[in-house]
Amino acid sequence: MVEPEKAACLYSSIKSGDGRPHNFPGELDTIMAGLACGEPSPIAWDVLTEAADCFIAVPDYIAAEG
Repeated sequence: MVEPEKAACLYSSIKSGDGRPHNFPGELDTIMAGLACGEPSPIAWDVLTEAADCFIAVPDYIAAEG
């Protein structure tokens, strides 16, 4: 899973280590507007934690290169 570092709710949730989804604080100021929700869906969280191999957060300049 790749998401913007300024709106990394999934990455922050997995990093917490408690197995629960967590909201991401802040402005959610990213060029990846479709990913700037700041709050993981609890249903999607269950699926993603089982299916994803890795969660990472990247700066906007990486997305701009894509």
